[in-house]
Amino acid sequence: KAMLYFTVIDARLKPDYYAGTIFMCFVHLAIFSYVMTECLEALGTLVGISPIIMGITFSAAGTSFPNVFASMVVARQGMGNTAISNALGGNVFNIFMGLGLPWFLYTLS
Repeated sequence: KAMLYFTVIDARLKPDYYAGTIFMCFVHLAIFSYVMTECLEALGTLVGISPIIMGITFSAAGTSFPNVFASMVVARQGMGNTAISNALGGNVFNIFMGLGLPWFLYTLS
């Protein structure tokens, strides 16, 4: 929590810093994704599971749970359309950022 406090500016207090706040969120996302990947590889090596299997199963399931819980909460509040939009929108964003952005950057190089 301290890392977020010192690295992400509260944009509600300083609206001019929206872009910086969003940028720092992407930086944190990249750092935590790297750490999660390294930990899963180390765990897979420790128990004798290949990194591909670890990525397909544990990483995919672990990153999908927050979306599942968020969709369940809003569905119980009677907002079924929001729950479906969350499920589909999250996957579209993940595919765009996980495939589209790296492919785009590769074509630029």
